[in-house]
Amino acid sequence: MNKLICIIPALEKNNYSPLGDLIEWGGTTLLEWKISQVLKLREVDQIIVTTPSTKIKKILYKYNVQVLMRKKGLSLGNLYKLVGKKFSNKKILWLNPTAPFLSDRNLKEFIEKYKKVSKKYDSAFTCVEIREFLFNKKGSINFNSLSKAVSRKKLPPIYLSTNGAYIIPGSHLKKNGSLYGANPYKFKVSWLQSLEVKSSSELESFKFFMSKYIKENI
Repeated sequence: MNKLICIIPALEKNNYSPLGDLIEWGGTTLLEWKISQVLKLREVDQIIVTTPSTKIKKILYKYNVQVLMRKKGLSLGNLYKLVGKKFSNKKILWLNPTAPFLSDRNLKEFIEKYKKVSKKYDSAFTCVEIREFLFNKKGSINFNSLSKAVSRKKLPPIYLSTNGAYIIPGSHLKKNGSLYGANPYKFKVSWLQSLEVKSSSELESFKFFMSKYIKENI
């Protein structure tokens, strides 16, 4: 597998903060934190931040990254297709700034694991494995609720995408507007690595785990 192109979407404002991906994190911003992780990856040939923000574009002048400007309010599906059209012949590493505990070590392992199985799987994503009693509106999903009790350990696993990292062909993005292929490789990460910032309250509480992250990655 050839080197990857890394795409990082970034917003100046979003649901979790009026500062968006520019909110302070570890002495820098969430966006710059993620860029610093990717800059350590030899497997990445090019880093591209896609944003509608001219403020973010100006901040990125000091980094060895490119900026792909996009319209404000562009839907995720259309954003994926936009990137896919631009890089239809490339394999893309898609990273979200909102997963700060997914380190460069984790990303390197993710890429290396996928390299080994890329002939078998058309894409990959980070996930956590869940063995819990799950229901939808129609009833139980992964067990028979009308049968005798069963241990959690015997439940079939369900995989929850962490929205941290994806590997996907640009041609798939162009055609389907989705980060998930038909047969994706599921790369399991730890609970800490799976944490995603979705609200301002989460951002503050997650800072508590920074010392643990540093201990694991020094």
